[in-house]
Order: sequence, then structure tokens, then C-alpha cells
Amino acid sequence: MTSNALISIAAGLAFLITSICAFITLRTKNLASLRDKSDGRSIGGPALGAGIAVGLCIANINPFIAAGTAFIFTIGFLDDLFNLSPLKKLLGQGIAAGIATIGLGGIAALSICGVHVSVGSWGPIFAFFWILALTNGMNLIDGLDGLAVGVSIPPTLGLLLIAMLLGDRSDSIIGAAIFGGLAGFYPWNRFHARLLLGDTGAELIGYLLAITSLRVITFDGDVFPILPISFFFALPIVDTIFAVLRRTYHHRAVFQGDRGHIHHRVKRRIGEKRATVTLSLLSLLSTGIGIILWLRGF
Repeated sequence: MTSNALISIAAGLAFLITSICAFITLRTKNLASLRDKSDGRSIGGPALGAGIAVGLCIANINPFIAAGTAFIFTIGFLDDLFNLSPLKKLLGQGIAAGIATIGLGGIAALSICGVHVSVGSWGPIFAFFWILALTNGMNLIDGLDGLAVGVSIPPTLGLLLIAMLLGDRSDSIIGAAIFGGLAGFYPWNRFHARLLLGDTGAELIGYLLAITSLRVITFDGDVFPILPISFFFALPIVDTIFAVLRRTYHHRAVFQGDRGHIHHRVKRRIGEKRATVTLSLLSLLSTGIGIILWLRGF
């Protein structure tokens, strides 16, 4: 079977299974205990996870990455169910990131505006913190209906495009499965969302995109380009940095939630629906810039 056919099947299966599981989640919401603590809406992250998992079955997944994905899904699910403490959640995320890092083997150098800087033995450490940071960054950006999904789709398509240009069948299938799952979940999660991602879904998206970016967007197999990847994930990166700085400045715990995120500020100015659309379009624009920078060797 051709690569394009497998990519299409992975996306289609992920879309279909996610849609079916999301529908079942809503139909059985009175029996389900997985609810958002603030407004009681059902959490559909497991539906997204099921769809992506089925799509990933077509790819030849590294067993460490498969194990890490299952672990981060479990941590997110337990957090949605029992509201884990920040320390327990971070520990679980760290284990998942560590498992994936073992499978990836780290990177050899960073590319900064075309200049390669060797990182030596720090390569696996960088990979570990990149996975951990984007996992949390995507969770932080999940503050408005449809936002995390809308912000994630452009970089997912960008990574899928690059993987296809490189002839990378396995990572193309992974990207297609992520996209299919996101596309299948979005109708249930858009403004006036009937289903929320929860930590289960948001952390899973960030985790998979971090791993896929480390596998796909590198130059010469082991050189990680800082500038393109910064544009791919500009919004969660910037929001996470400012959240840490803001909470540190106000002498609050880094993991203590607040209403000062970028999406909260934009929402107060133009409303939730417009804020989601605007920030999703910004993600599309920044991803486009990232693709151009990658093509030009930056």
C-alpha cells in the first residue's frame, strides 16, 4: 500500500473513532464521572486519545514512544479524575518525557539562524525539557472553547507536510493520526463546547507534537532548528514563558492558575469566540512562517 494511502487511512480512522467516541461520551454523560470541576461539562479527552491511538496503529511506532504516550494519557486521565497535585502531575509528565527521550536518543546540535551549535551530552536533556515544556504549554493554552485544538491544527499540518516532503512514512502517519483526531474532536469542542479536552486531551496533544517535532523538523537527522520550531509553537511557548514570569513576579506558585494568560486578555477585549478564531489564525500564520524558515535552512 502506498504511503499516501496509509496517511489517508490513519487520518480517516482517527477522525472516525474520535467522532464516534465523542458521541458516545455525550450520550452517556449522566453515567460518566469524568467532568470538568468548574462547570460540570463532560471531558472528551479519552475520545481524542482513542481516535489517535487507532490511527497510530498503522505506523511503526517506537515502543518507547508508544509507552510514553500511554503513560501521559494515563496521567492526564488521573488528573481529570482525581485532580492530582502539581508535584504528582509534574512527576508523571517527567516520567513520560523521560521514556520518550530514551526512544528518541536526544539531538546532537541546535541550529540558530543557520549556525549549528553542538550540545554534546546535553542533547537528551534538551529533548526531555522540550517535551515537558510543550506538554504543559498546550495544557496552559487550553483555556477557551476550541482554542487548544484550533492552535494545534496548524503546527500538526506543518509537521505532516514536512514529513511528507522528506518521504518520512512513519512520522507522516503520526501527523495524520493527530490531525484526524483533532479534526474529529473540534465539532464537539468549538465555541459553546459540549466536550472539553481536559488534561487528558491537552497534555496528549502537546506531548505528541513535541515528539513529532523532534523527529521531523530536524536538519541532517539530529540538528534541531530553534527559529522554525519557535514559530510553529509560538503561542504556547510565549504564553508559558509569560505565565512563569508573571507568577514569579507576583510571588505565586508557578503551577497556580490565574486569568492572565494571553487568551484571557484577548477574550476580555473581543469576546471568547473571536479570541479563539484570532489566536487560531495567528497560529496558522506563525506556522506558515516556520515552514518557510525551515525550507530556507534557518
